[in-house]
Amino acid sequence: MYGDEPSMKTRHSVAPALIAVFVLAVLVRFAFAATVSTWHLDTDHLRGDSIDFHTLAANLDAGRGYALVWKGAGPHHGQLQPTAFRAPVWPGVLAGVYKLAGSRSPTDGRLAVILIDALTCALLVLLGTRLASRRVGVVAGLVAAVYLPLVANTTQLLSDPLFTLLMVLILLGADHYRRGPSLGRAALIGLVLGAAILTRANGALVAVPIVLWMAWASRRAGWPMALARGGLAAVVGLAVLVPWLVRNEARMHAFVPVATQSGSVLGGAYNSVMLDRSNPSWATWDYDAILTAALKSRSEVEWDRTMRKAGLDWMHDHPGSTAKLWVLHAQRYFDLFWEQSARPTVLQGNPSKSHVANLIAVPEWWLVAVLALLATLELARRRALEVWAPGLLLFAGLAVSGIFLADSTRYRSPGDTVVILLAAVWLCSRVGAGFRVGFRRPARAPRQG
Repeated sequence: MYGDEPSMKTRHSVAPALIAVFVLAVLVRFAFAATVSTWHLDTDHLRGDSIDFHTLAANLDAGRGYALVWKGAGPHHGQLQPTAFRAPVWPGVLAGVYKLAGSRSPTDGRLAVILIDALTCALLVLLGTRLASRRVGVVAGLVAAVYLPLVANTTQLLSDPLFTLLMVLILLGADHYRRGPSLGRAALIGLVLGAAILTRANGALVAVPIVLWMAWASRRAGWPMALARGGLAAVVGLAVLVPWLVRNEARMHAFVPVATQSGSVLGGAYNSVMLDRSNPSWATWDYDAILTAALKSRSEVEWDRTMRKAGLDWMHDHPGSTAKLWVLHAQRYFDLFWEQSARPTVLQGNPSKSHVANLIAVPEWWLVAVLALLATLELARRRALEVWAPGLLLFAGLAVSGIFLADSTRYRSPGDTVVILLAAVWLCSRVGAGFRVGFRRPARAPRQG
């Protein structure tokens, strides 16, 4: 029953499926990496964000600190300088991988990425079992194992697979909390939320609704206790951020919440160039403006502030155009267009540099999304959405951040795990009576004292 903890028998029955999905996901990702790239990943093969992640990890492993070479103007041009351009958790994990491997080879880093992503697929089996049924969990895990928008993120050294894993852990924690709200479980969720924010800053737009849901979910214990539990999760999450904030104040001489990327994103996304549909890069980021500002700035903080001001000023002066850009961003984020000839250039190879893989990935997303929408409507009709509230809030938070920040397919994939789970519910409800557990209305959790 939904209100009860899974029995030991259920946990044991899930274990073989969990292992099988993990192995399948690893094999699929190995094959994809070998097909669209080369198995040995040299530094020359790194693209985009992966270059910074690898460099930061290598500098950490070598004892040079969390630093990058400053390529802008001023007296520190060409020098290794403390940075906050990237959120710290993934470079830190990658540095640990390099330390354990005894080398700083991106190939070892990609192996870690593949294992992390495969673990996410395996945990979807467990999450789907807890939310609906064992069959729903198995179907969700199998779909995730071959889902190209997830698979494609493992060919480089991106933070997205780790962020996606943390999103699934948050949902597992939320389900554990729903079954038995407690201060300890609230603190654990807060810990994972803090780590997620330090992996990708838009994790904050997941943390806020999840914390509010935690208070609501334990309201039967009385609002003082409910607010205490939600408040504890928030405090623990903020406590995770404090060392990074202190470090940035000391090394960057400025308050930097997570990363000095907000300026680049706002200034790059919000300008008239991005409204031009004849420009293949419409509604993404104006990299020329971003790089020009960087080369003129005397420090990373100055660059961040300059670009942030430019973006905010443009939004203030062009409210109608800003709203139009949000519509265009939604087209990008949800793949509501079919400009495949431009896709490899426009999205920097997102979800992959393989044109064939991209052609498959877009309709794959549409199919899964439509099935998930059908499942959501059916669950709502049956008043059985309660257990799915954390997942829907997580998906909504990531979608809002994606539409506001001009994020594309790659950045959508952490929220796709929720879509895959709901699609599995719909599939299982249509194949055999034993699968209809996905649409059962959950039993009420016992009142908390």
